Amino acid sequence: MDGELLAACRQYHHLHSQESPINAQIRAASREQHASLWEALEALWDQQDDILVVITDLRAKTPEGLRAKALVADVVTRRRQKMEIENDCLTDEHRLNLSLIADLLERKVG
Repeated sequence: MDGELLAACRQYHHLHSQESPINAQIRAASREQHASLWEALEALWDQQDDILVVITDLRAKTPEGLRAKALVADVVTRRRQKMEIENDCLTDEHRLNLSLIADLLERKVG
């Protein structure tokens, strides 16, 4: 029932897993290499955005689909939370989102 949603969620996680190696390359790169690595990272983010549209538009019909969608929401929300913490502007909305996601995934907040 949720085959398309599960595949889209797997694709998102696959794309997300490629960020850390590119970020590591950026940290180790010479100034001349930075531009092409940033382009690669931005292209990856564009692909993630595209797959997020698909995930958002698909309705979870099974507990497995709901869990898969919640795991993607967790990644996206934690990324936003990290940026807000770094900028000292964590919102109640994101705290609530993380709490709801934790409830769906049956784990503690944090």
